[in-house]
Amino acid sequence: MSLSRNATYNAIGNVMLTVLAVVTVPLYLHIVGIERYGLLALCWVFLSYSSFMDFGLGPAVAREIARSRDGEENLAAEALWTAIWLSLAISLVAAAAVYAIGTFYFGKMAKVAPAFRSEVAAAVPLMAAMVPGVMLSGVLASALQGRERFLAFNVATVLGNVLLGVLPLIVAYFWSPAVPVLLAASLAARLVPLPWLFQVCSRAVPLNGVRRPSAAAARRLLGFGGWISLTAMAGVVLGTAARLAVGGTLGAAAVSIYTIAFNLVSRVAIVANSVGAALFPRFAYLEKGDRDELVLHGLQTIAAIVTPLLIGAVMLVDPFFAVWIGPELTEAALPVAYLVVIGFWFYCIGSPAQSLLQASGRPDLVSKVMVAEVLPFVGATLLALSLFGLPGGALVFTLRSVCETVAFLLLARIPWPALRSLLLPAGLTLAAAVAAGFMEGLGEYLILLVLLAAATMWSAVHAPRAVLDRLARLGRFVPGGRVG
Repeated sequence: MSLSRNATYNAIGNVMLTVLAVVTVPLYLHIVGIERYGLLALCWVFLSYSSFMDFGLGPAVAREIARSRDGEENLAAEALWTAIWLSLAISLVAAAAVYAIGTFYFGKMAKVAPAFRSEVAAAVPLMAAMVPGVMLSGVLASALQGRERFLAFNVATVLGNVLLGVLPLIVAYFWSPAVPVLLAASLAARLVPLPWLFQVCSRAVPLNGVRRPSAAAARRLLGFGGWISLTAMAGVVLGTAARLAVGGTLGAAAVSIYTIAFNLVSRVAIVANSVGAALFPRFAYLEKGDRDELVLHGLQTIAAIVTPLLIGAVMLVDPFFAVWIGPELTEAALPVAYLVVIGFWFYCIGSPAQSLLQASGRPDLVSKVMVAEVLPFVGATLLALSLFGLPGGALVFTLRSVCETVAFLLLARIPWPALRSLLLPAGLTLAAAVAAGFMEGLGEYLILLVLLAAATMWSAVHAPRAVLDRLARLGRFVPGGRVG
């Protein structure tokens, strides 16, 4: 199965979800109103946090299934059935926790307008009822990832999220925008794809009839998945700590500026996440020599795509921000954008090493690195914000990304020849951010054009042939698009 094809499926799926969010948010605000949409968004946040309670069963079952190759279908079926039974059992406990915490939060902590209190009270049980469907669909979708059925995996993911985004809108428009009605529609959106997803998994794994859970498989799944769950928790803390620190230090307006710049540049992570997801199942079963070759393939693929993208973003972010958010906010947001460009380049390069560590049975190393970062990162962010303002917070994020990636690369024992080839694209990205930050006018754009041309030439030389062929085929589907 083509790695470039799998990564392309993942990237297209992620882009479609981004477009869906852009399109549906204004419709929600218009149809249900800002208050009800805020309450619905809070309910979705609770559901997203419930994913931490699944003990990482999704990645764990993907790894188990990836490791069971031809002639070992019974082991794959045993792992998936055990994960299904575990997810159902854990989801009942998680649903009870969501109900209790949701009741307390909306009843005691959240500022809910009196007109909506009865709606929220009726919505909490529906929110809890969604947890089993969320966890089960995650396990089934991960089974497809383990079998490298990334087209079906992304169809299931996009279908579920399209239904989740669109069905409540339809119900609100034609029936009622009440929060319980929106949650009931969300529950239906989660349940509708499950039979199809189960059927696809039955053929892909295959399942071959209902099985009882295996104690040995449960120990393997929970032992591996527990570290994955801890990694996810640390990632959420690291991802939100900077914005909370900005809000506490510089105020809500500064949070908006930081978030706008950060979120725009962060879209490049779609490339790294897509390639990392495609690499994960192969890392689970390949021998070390083959893993080293695949790591080089993944690193060059990511660098070949993100380096020109990020340098192009540095060139265009100033005029884009000026039109999008106005000159005044642009002046404050640009230093943040230029600094996090460097951070996200390193974040993307670290993705294959993180996938390698997790898939090869050392998820604990990834968790330990990320947990160890939390306190120093929070402390350094607070200090940098107080001394340098928003650019200080962005600089700390970039330094953390560099340190995290270096740690992953060292722990994964990535061969030096694979890393040496990345020095030039790293230098080009750094030079672009520095030029944009310290130069102005025609000279700035001439230098950025030279850097972009150099990055494009490097990509053409070093990108795996399959990646260039895939980009060329994609270009034929874009009106007037061409690669070369």
